[in-house]
Amino acid sequence: MGIRWYASGVEKMKFNGIRVFLVGNNEKIEVKDEPWLGWEGTNFRINTIKRSFYFATHLMLLPLYIIAKSAIRKAITGQDWKKEDNDRLDDFSVERFRRLSPTLCHVVIDGKGTLVFPTDMSNISMLLFCINEIIINNTYGVSEEKIAGKIVYDVGANMGVFSSFCVLLGAKKVYAFEPSKLVFPYLLKTAELNSKNRIVPFNSAVGEKRGEVMFENTHGTSGGRVGFGSPVPITTLDSVVGSRMDFLKIDTEGYEENVIDGAKNSINKFKPLMSMEWHSETGRASLLKKCNELGYKDVIVDGQIIRTHG
Repeated sequence: MGIRWYASGVEKMKFNGIRVFLVGNNEKIEVKDEPWLGWEGTNFRINTIKRSFYFATHLMLLPLYIIAKSAIRKAITGQDWKKEDNDRLDDFSVERFRRLSPTLCHVVIDGKGTLVFPTDMSNISMLLFCINEIIINNTYGVSEEKIAGKIVYDVGANMGVFSSFCVLLGAKKVYAFEPSKLVFPYLLKTAELNSKNRIVPFNSAVGEKRGEVMFENTHGTSGGRVGFGSPVPITTLDSVVGSRMDFLKIDTEGYEENVIDGAKNSINKFKPLMSMEWHSETGRASLLKKCNELGYKDVIVDGQIIRTHG
């Protein structure tokens, strides 16, 4: 049995009229209007700006401040710093962003509604990246038709961008799993702001067995990996899935096969729509083999529709 809404060559849907705003200190700025907050290269640009804050506001050393501003200009334009740009950059980016000190991010989707995410200087880079990938590019290929009224399992939920997107599209319930103790508070707050009790967060890893597993955050709020770090709880989908599983999204940084191994009974029983990421060519081949064995002939993997056989 194949993924029900996909066949080879079908394009995934994108949503129009998406606007993203940062909110703080009674001010609201639209992200696309700020070149230093553009989507392309977001991580580098935001992290560069964070370094400039440290130099300028904590060390208060003018030479380092100038170096930091030069780094920002290179990140934006690829050009060296020019003295005459001092006023423009001071007014338009570093000082404005520091003054804004954003605490919320609003994502407005025409005809659908608004999502609200908690943000601060430690998570803003990853949050903007997730919004771009999950909502603007619709990496996991969702739509109202596939999600409305459905029970969704979000494995590797991170800060809850995908879970919240599903709620906006009408999901009846979203079970969201995130093992990171650093990231989980953001998921809780995101659920509180958006879900109307429709997101159920679990601070747990998901795999092929129940118990504990070693887990570490590798890049702050951007995620982590199993096999290193500190012990965290781990469960299986087969042990938590109730009477329905309509859509299953998996993004676990290379642990996707383990998740599937612990969900085979539920997958065989409910035949959910599935969307996942793969993290190497070997991982891709292995994932496709598992999906084929479970009866899925077409799957969406990392945003691409792939045949699981020949």
